[in-house]
Order: sequence, then structure tokens, then C-alpha cells
Amino acid sequence: MTVSKKERSAQLWALETGKAIGALLKHGDEVRGASFSPDGARVAIWSRDNTARVWDVESGRLLTTFHQHRSQVNSAAFSPDSALVVTA
Repeated sequence: MTVSKKERSAQLWALETGKAIGALLKHGDEVRGASFSPDGARVAIWSRDNTARVWDVESGRLLTTFHQHRSQVNSAAFSPDSALVVTA
């Protein structure tokens, strides 16, 4: 995965082919980091726009956005069973 501060986005890449997977995963401000779920099906990406977003890895579809933070999100992690995500 690559992160573009200028583009305010992240891009998933296939290791086997080196080709981009899906569209850019967009945020409203600088992307700060990402964390994959243990099952590899989802990725949480956090940003200076005070949100964390969870995306489906295969389709690139946005699954949910967490808007509850009052300032930039600095981390996110999935539970071992990939059912929960925590943000800070």
C-alpha cells in the first residue's frame, strides 16, 4: 500500500503483479497510517481529517467511517477475529 499526503489517499497494490488494486482510498486530509485486519479482508486507514475509515480490500469499497474523534486519528487496530476495530 502506498500513501499520498498530497492526494490525501492510499492505494492498494497486488504483490504478485505489482498492479494497483481498485481506486484510490480517499480521505479529507493527510493520511497518517493504515492497518490490515488479521484475515486480510479489510484495511483501516486514519487521517488528519479526524476520521478513520474501513475499506474492503478486495473491492475497494468504503465500509464505514468513524467520525467521533475531536482531532486527528493516530492509530487503529483490529481484534484478533477481525470483528472489531479500535481507533485512537
